[in-house]
Amino acid sequence: MDGAFRSFQYNISLMCSEKEAFDCHRFGLISEFLSKNAINVKHIYPDKVVSQQELEKQLLKKYDKKLQALLDKLEIHDEFKLYRKLVDLAWIDRDYGFIYNLLWRQEKRDELEYANYEKLIFLEKSLKGEAKLEYLYKRAWKKTNKIAFVYTLFYFYMENREFDKLESFRDSLSSKVRKNLEKGF
Repeated sequence: MDGAFRSFQYNISLMCSEKEAFDCHRFGLISEFLSKNAINVKHIYPDKVVSQQELEKQLLKKYDKKLQALLDKLEIHDEFKLYRKLVDLAWIDRDYGFIYNLLWRQEKRDELEYANYEKLIFLEKSLKGEAKLEYLYKRAWKKTNKIAFVYTLFYFYMENREFDKLESFRDSLSSKVRKNLEKGF
């Protein structure tokens, strides 16, 4: 794939229903990848054309206070590496929310797979605390039958001192699953 983009001799246009490139997947996913692979990306607005670099600068300004606190801890003297690191940090902060919402939409449509449950649980812990963790652990267990989710739910109940819920959940499991769990403890 490395050489595939460089061999194009045409101008390519990607379109989306989002008017603002900054709020769209073409900026947050596609353009960033292309830009990192030495493709000149420009975003077309009704009254102007804006480069990917200019939008990344706007992204940095938006997260400037958060990044400034991190800058004090970083000891990077190469200006380009520093810029790239700052852009990457801003992307992480921005894209996690996008991915989080995307995974929740998949879960609501009953399309979430095992690995994506793990990602959604990680993002739920990171972004929202523990608001929906119990639901996710139970849902992941029912959908995937991966015993790891049962262990995690047990730990979650113990950590939160919800022993009645732990007991109730354990009682709801089949005798075969309970025997397997007892072997693991």
